[in-house]
Amino acid sequence: MTTTTEIPAALRSWAVSWAGYAPVDITPPAREPAGLPGAVAEGWAEPYEGPCDVPDWPACQAAALVPFDLDGFTGWPLNPTGRTGKAGRNLGAWGENQAADPIVIAGTGRCC
Repeated sequence: MTTTTEIPAALRSWAVSWAGYAPVDITPPAREPAGLPGAVAEGWAEPYEGPCDVPDWPACQAAALVPFDLDGFTGWPLNPTGRTGKAGRNLGAWGENQAADPIVIAGTGRCC
């Protein structure tokens, strides 16, 4: 079971220094270097093992619907909402992962 680091509200912002911040790595096996080729072959993950391998961060940031910054020390993308207690790659791309979730409603077509 994955746990997270408890984030005090006063320390959630990346602008606030927190020397002891230790997020939990939530990267699943399919996003680890050994599992990544299969995910790339299936077409849902980009091939970059780490954020330092992404060829053009400025273009990724410019195309993002929600602006995000990169950590000045690690080069990892920072969650735009602040610290979450989690780190790692849990989605197919480094940085923003855009998605749309359709909602289908079935009914009789009558309102009354």
